[in-house]
Amino acid sequence: MLLASLLLSGTLTGCRTLTPSPSGFSGYVALGDSLTAGMQSVGLTAQNQRDSFPLVLSRLAGSPIHAPESLPPGCPPPFAQGITITTCVRANPLTPASNFGVPGASLYDVGHTSYQTAPDLYKPLYGLILGPEDTQLSAALRARPRFITLWAGSNDVLGVTLRGRPERATTPANFEKWYGELLDNLAPTGARIVLIEVPDITTAPSLIPGSRLHVLGLGGADCERSPNRVSFTVLYDRRIAKPVSCTAPYALTPVEREAAQNTVNAYNTSIRALGKARGYPVFNATELLREVTPFEYDPKAPMPFGVDFSNDGVHPSSLGQARIARGLAEFINKQFGTTIELPERLPNVALAEAGKELSP
Repeated sequence: MLLASLLLSGTLTGCRTLTPSPSGFSGYVALGDSLTAGMQSVGLTAQNQRDSFPLVLSRLAGSPIHAPESLPPGCPPPFAQGITITTCVRANPLTPASNFGVPGASLYDVGHTSYQTAPDLYKPLYGLILGPEDTQLSAALRARPRFITLWAGSNDVLGVTLRGRPERATTPANFEKWYGELLDNLAPTGARIVLIEVPDITTAPSLIPGSRLHVLGLGGADCERSPNRVSFTVLYDRRIAKPVSCTAPYALTPVEREAAQNTVNAYNTSIRALGKARGYPVFNATELLREVTPFEYDPKAPMPFGVDFSNDGVHPSSLGQARIARGLAEFINKQFGTTIELPERLPNVALAEAGKELSP
């Protein structure tokens, strides 16, 4: 997963878990990765966390939950704003939090990784979100949830694909094994569980077509007619010579792109089968993401990847998170007969100051 290159270890403050409620949508716990946490522009700020789809969804349902908010400037701050000693310290340590999604987490990490076992780069995030001891799974079990969303698996294929090495993704066999084990461990909660499919990460706008890079003067001559794509991460990596090459190992070829898609399809086949066997509905996130506003990468635009994505081209913007929350609310109403109110319009964060809105 995309992360700032450096993270400082911050003071650990354990998260208090959500107090169970006898009725309604309260008792909601969200598990996953940066898509669940609300990361934007390679950063996790308190506002990002408040705009994450679990918190938006809970507000739509009338039972707001909270995230373990970080102090300014974020954990990590967006892009290159610098790291401070306060980066990964809880801003709301006395507030019960139940969005346990951790940026960078793989499927295996959800059930097995804590601050104690996380790589050094990720320890500050685990400390902020889960405290010194919990995994996402153990935090969820202690919360005694009544409702759970699980959106995990993107990091099993995303990072390696962005580097042009999709063959290094988690194997479908291991993915199915770990996903089944995670569901078995969550089953004793008796909670309603919604599973969310792994999105087609090859459609992420951060994978920029070589021809577009050439037009922008960011790609070499070998990009002019190239069918390959290059990750946005390569553009801001100072270690890589510029302009970028569309024949370098980091470029994603059509064959490699298809391999990554096949891996995602295999993951989702397992999610659907495991969900069906246990009676858990499965939400198709890829279909929802196909509804986003088309946009060609424009580095001079305020939002270079369009209004639905943050400035890293991987993570949804606040508007994108609101779209996900609305889509999930509609899905949950159909699956469980709930009556979560669906907003007729979504706020356009990019144009919020102008008081404009965008239709969903």
